[in-house]
Amino acid sequence: MSRFTESYRRLAALSAIDSGGKVTQRALAARLDISLGLANGVLRRLRADKLIRISNGENGRYVVTRKGRVEMKRLSMICASEADLILSGLREELRRSATRLRGLKRKAALLCGDGPVAELAAATLRNEGMRVAGVVAAAPADERLAGLRVRPIQDAAKIRHDASLAMTASDAQALRRVLGPRARIQQIIPGR
Repeated sequence: MSRFTESYRRLAALSAIDSGGKVTQRALAARLDISLGLANGVLRRLRADKLIRISNGENGRYVVTRKGRVEMKRLSMICASEADLILSGLREELRRSATRLRGLKRKAALLCGDGPVAELAAATLRNEGMRVAGVVAAAPADERLAGLRVRPIQDAAKIRHDASLAMTASDAQALRRVLGPRARIQQIIPGR
């Protein structure tokens, strides 16, 4: 497991516990998107490192210790610096994609997906001289991205574009269902 993944899990677990309310192994597993056994291991290590303890007066609830609060600050700094490296790599990959698209005489990109990665993609494309023709998502949440309304993915065929970028594999599959199996869709985040 990478240092970032371990740091992130520990930080997320400490934050969940510190947010109040009773944190169960099952709730922690769901929040971190990990198995129940792995959540149990995270909690066991946090207790062994004296970062959390079980409260006496609150029905066996986990609480973050003073040492745990110091560790949360340290882990926040590690995760922030690692995230910066990850985003720098993503930004560079997006620049290369935009350069390839411009070399193919593409000018207007359709983005499929929402969230921070799509925001970064839109900003990078614009910085590299491309126009964002539209943004679609499988489940748009009445929001805007890059100054454009995020539209339902079914609208993708109605938006005039000459390049299609999907943020994830599931975005690419959904977009391909709308645009057809021959659609050339560039997937930004690698995956299945």
